[in-house]
Amino acid sequence: MQTTVQGNEQKAAEQEKELQKIEQSTSNTEFGNNIISVESDSDDDAPTNTVGAVPTEWYQDYEHIGYDISGKPIQRPPQRDDIQKFLDIQSGKAFRLVRDEVEQKDVELSRDDIDFLKRAQKGQYPKGFKESEYNFDLLGDKMVTSLSRAPLSKRSFEKGRSEYHETKRIMKAMKDGRFFLPEPTRPPQYDEILIWDDTKPNPRTRKILPAPKPPLPDTHESYNPPDEYLPTPEELEKWKYLDPDKRPLNFIPRRYTSLLDVPMYLPFIEERYQRCLDLYLCTRVKRRVLPNLVEELMPDLPKPSQLRPFPLRLAHPIAKHEALVRTVSFHSSGKYVATADNEGTFMVSCVRSGRQLFVTSFDEAIAHIEWNPLGDLFMIGVAHGKTVSLIKPTVGYSSLETNPELFKGAKLNSTWSIDDEDDIVVEITHRAPVKQIRWHYKGDYLAVLLHKVNKNPVVFHHLSSGRSQNPFDKIPGMLEAIAFHPSRPEFFVANRQHVYHFDLEQQRVIRKLKTGCTWISDINVHPSGAQLLVSTFDKQVQWFEIDIQVLPYKSLRQHKKPVRGAQFHPQYPLFSSCDDSGIIQVFHGKVFNDGIKNSLIVPVKVLKTPENSPCTCLSWHPIQPWVAVGAADGCCYLFTH
Repeated sequence: MQTTVQGNEQKAAEQEKELQKIEQSTSNTEFGNNIISVESDSDDDAPTNTVGAVPTEWYQDYEHIGYDISGKPIQRPPQRDDIQKFLDIQSGKAFRLVRDEVEQKDVELSRDDIDFLKRAQKGQYPKGFKESEYNFDLLGDKMVTSLSRAPLSKRSFEKGRSEYHETKRIMKAMKDGRFFLPEPTRPPQYDEILIWDDTKPNPRTRKILPAPKPPLPDTHESYNPPDEYLPTPEELEKWKYLDPDKRPLNFIPRRYTSLLDVPMYLPFIEERYQRCLDLYLCTRVKRRVLPNLVEELMPDLPKPSQLRPFPLRLAHPIAKHEALVRTVSFHSSGKYVATADNEGTFMVSCVRSGRQLFVTSFDEAIAHIEWNPLGDLFMIGVAHGKTVSLIKPTVGYSSLETNPELFKGAKLNSTWSIDDEDDIVVEITHRAPVKQIRWHYKGDYLAVLLHKVNKNPVVFHHLSSGRSQNPFDKIPGMLEAIAFHPSRPEFFVANRQHVYHFDLEQQRVIRKLKTGCTWISDINVHPSGAQLLVSTFDKQVQWFEIDIQVLPYKSLRQHKKPVRGAQFHPQYPLFSSCDDSGIIQVFHGKVFNDGIKNSLIVPVKVLKTPENSPCTCLSWHPIQPWVAVGAADGCCYLFTH
């Protein structure tokens, strides 16, 4: 009897230990040194800030961050400044800090927390976790007794009432002939078809086109062709200057004594590559395409024969220099043309005959020349080195009184000197080399652009008073070209990427024209003052509608080499441009004054200098549709209609 009692006590003690172990495992889970509580309603783990889902940004202007459970405001904890953040980064503590947005403080993770997070990212168990300790079954391996002793009813083995009525309805429909079983659906069967098989006709592939075959070799490709197939020296010279797309043959036929002497065909790999591209991009299927609407989509441009007159042919060289012609300018009467070269030679010639009428030279290279727009004031400005000389050639007459009291010495960036005996009327010396000069349309003001000067790069000279002034203190970038407005007190200044439009009366920038290019070479204003031409070294000529937009209205890309200059004709609706390859592009540019129609731009003619000599400058005749072009061979060519 005593042994049975002791056995029962031992069983009760073992059961009590198992229950305690189960309660301990379900209430707390021990992961190493950290104990994570399973209960979610613990008061110790609850946050002290009870703002709930209220955004923390609402408290950024207050001294507290929320309220505790008793309704008292929680003061904002001290925040880390930039110095403390920097020290934390240097000490390696910054990566262990986690921001608690609710409590507005930084929480530092321990090594065990970091190890727990790393293991969780890798899908591993925490450190010290034993899976075997948590696999238990409260009910045991086998269920001895069932959950219910009630026997199954007979009704559970029969069909329900709804199924009975549905079966009855189907049987009645089958008797009346109103019910048919659906035919079994068969999976679709597809025949195996060879796409590239042309032997069997197939309705699915009847529109397939065969791949184009390479052309068969001709007699030109023979290693010993007849004499009539060998090119002459004239044909070889012509073949070299032809465009590769316009050549009749992509190789030169040659004759060899034997087949062993034939060298390797150099373009073989390139031709095979192009052949592969043709096969890859070849049309394989006939498709119905839309009708050709090129004629409808293209603008209705007039024919060049309807836009005459414009330059058509080379007339004669109007000037011959020993060095590169740097600049050219026509007199307003159209009878005289002035040219200057790189060695400092200045020349005035007759336009129709090309005879030299006046020649002088300077010690330095001439950068730019321009006639005074007033016809009765027979005077031209010459920029050489740091000096601008106003010359009155002996071929004409001058109404300018060169009285020393008339020209008072300038007090700014230039020095005026008067010489009444020589052909040079006035000499104005500047502090830097002169790059370009421009006359005002009234002929009393002269604008000078200094080369590679950031501060005060533009100087205005007033001839009547003999004074100089600097209209612009500083303009962004190095300036490349300047121009006066033909009718209003406005001025254009161009750096390498942009053109600035200034109002001289109000002393402000009206607009900034954006070219989108890397280097501007020259600018020219239309006689109406509403359009602007910009030539660039990016092989472009841009047409700007000044009063409408700051972006180009048209970007003309007819040139294949850098463009040196572009200019409007003073009277005709023409403009032209020249480049380094000796090409002169002539355009018809008609401007409508109604404000409804856009400007009409039509390329009408392509002119070339003899021997494709690079062009350096160009200028339109003031009366006739003629254009003079300065070339690198030392000649100035005149193209007429």
